Amino acid sequence: MGSTGNLLHKLFQIHLESLRQLIPDAPEVFVCPICMNIFPESDLNPGPNGEQRKLTDGHVWNEKYVEQFANQNVRASILFERVLLCKPCNSSSGSPNESTLIEFEKFRKIKKSGGYGKVKAFAKSGRTKVDLKRMGIQVDKEGGYLYWKYPINPQTGRTLYDPKEKNQVENLIKESLRTEQPFQVFIEDTFPVDEKWQKAQTALITSAYLKLFHGFGYSYIFNASLEPVRKHILQSFEGRIDTDLTPSPEKHFSVGICGSEYRYPEPHIAINPPSTNRIQILEVNFMDYHMRLPFPADYIEDPELCEDSGKETGEIRKALILDAPDDEIIDSVREKLEAFR
Repeated sequence: MGSTGNLLHKLFQIHLESLRQLIPDAPEVFVCPICMNIFPESDLNPGPNGEQRKLTDGHVWNEKYVEQFANQNVRASILFERVLLCKPCNSSSGSPNESTLIEFEKFRKIKKSGGYGKVKAFAKSGRTKVDLKRMGIQVDKEGGYLYWKYPINPQTGRTLYDPKEKNQVENLIKESLRTEQPFQVFIEDTFPVDEKWQKAQTALITSAYLKLFHGFGYSYIFNASLEPVRKHILQSFEGRIDTDLTPSPEKHFSVGICGSEYRYPEPHIAINPPSTNRIQILEVNFMDYHMRLPFPADYIEDPELCEDSGKETGEIRKALILDAPDDEIIDSVREKLEAFR
């Protein structure tokens, strides 16, 4: 058995132990935390005819995202967090939402530096207006800054623009100089911020959900309060993205961005509001993103909070005592398990 197989079997045993804490007589199976489907231990192995494994190693946080944006000193510890996922859920959660998260983060960095994400530009002098299209104004891919250039294929030397468009711009400049009317370039950033942000939010809430599964196991996810979260993730696999995750006081799951003073180099779990009276929300913080998910517990004892828990968030010092999982979910899982006995 190779290193991948060893890791998968180790994760399987960890999740099985968590499952048997709730269902002691559960057979040797895995319940996918996203789709809630059940898989036997044999699905850890490739099929007899070379078919791919039905159970795969899932990074809690997207590997490419962590490698590009996380502090180098903590990347290994972040990527160490793994869970099992069924192959369809693992593949669907990784694309396109996680790739969009990377794209959105790059866009944020460009905007912070004063650059542009995706440019639409036109030039105007007096009553004459010219759409610059692919030529005239371009965007530096690294810094996002604008520069003036007529693009040429470096291999063939052929122009990558319509010569008529170049003539239009040059005539516009000449006319501006002749009439002494100002020559202006208007820039519009057409990067689809709302659409990209919604997909990035879904990638982040998925990772936050998996981190809580990694930390608390089935005792956390076998709760009805998590059904809206699972539903949102599954709908995103079909390309259905909406504004469900926009933060607001009445919501129990959302994704928001806070100021740099709340930046967390490593993901960590907090409770919000930090109070000994019926805590409602678990918060997973990573960098300046804050993912809020339901917290199925009535209260938490004071010693379980760190000393500064009276501030905006209370970091968890030790394991939380959650409410008992929902009987309906447990019964539903029990019924599915009968097929594997």
